[in-house]
Amino acid sequence: MSPVISAQEVYAVLVHLADNLHTRDPKLAERLTFASRFATGSTSELFGEASRALQFVLDTGTDLHQPEKDEARNTIRRIRAEFERVGQRPS
Repeated sequence: MSPVISAQEVYAVLVHLADNLHTRDPKLAERLTFASRFATGSTSELFGEASRALQFVLDTGTDLHQPEKDEARNTIRRIRAEFERVGQRPS
């Protein structure tokens, strides 16, 4: 998978993981849903909020399945790569 990631892909990951976690851990699902709302703003805001939300879910989510953890980690990695590509630091 390419390290370049689009806002649409980040949004799709957030929504997908939030849907998966909706019944298992509603608070984590809510955190991801909140981050997905930044899709209407700037890409930098979306990527920053998504990265923080995904990391929070990884750090606190005991109900995550391994493929979900892998998807979150891969998305964070690709967001960071995109920030580096454009010469910005994630907030």
